[in-house]
Amino acid sequence: FGLTGVIVGVFLILGTGWFAVVVDKMPFTDLVKFNLIVTTFFGFLGAYLSRLIAFQNTAVTLSVDDLENGYSWHFLMVRLLVGGLSSVILYFVISGHLIGGELFPAPDDGATGGFGSLWTVHNGAGMPYEGPSANFAKLIVWCFIAGFSERFLPDSLSALEAKSRS
Repeated sequence: FGLTGVIVGVFLILGTGWFAVVVDKMPFTDLVKFNLIVTTFFGFLGAYLSRLIAFQNTAVTLSVDDLENGYSWHFLMVRLLVGGLSSVILYFVISGHLIGGELFPAPDDGATGGFGSLWTVHNGAGMPYEGPSANFAKLIVWCFIAGFSERFLPDSLSALEAKSRS
């Protein structure tokens, strides 16, 4: 519950005007440097959601010993660490153009690096709004998936290793 409170707190801070004021004072090009922090957070979030879903699916059949062993505080922290590290590694794999395609973000080749503008104004049909750029949204989703899925990053790295041998 404490970890859920921290995650909700982060989203409340991001969703309030306080974050917008801080961002408004900082050029968006400077925020590109913080992609790694944001993507690591979403890796943690993916790992946490994975554990919540696993708990929800098995809660009826779990014994007290299963709860103490499989869902203890230290086990959850290890899972979060694995999710965060997976998202960091995936961030560098994508940044290095080692995997790509239409579903993945395309890193900028400019002097600033990163994934381009993080935030953009969307002026499509209907009411215009501000939100994450397509590249940044894709990066966040893939880092969330890297944290959520325990097999995604190892399988991707194995595929890269096999590709490098051929």
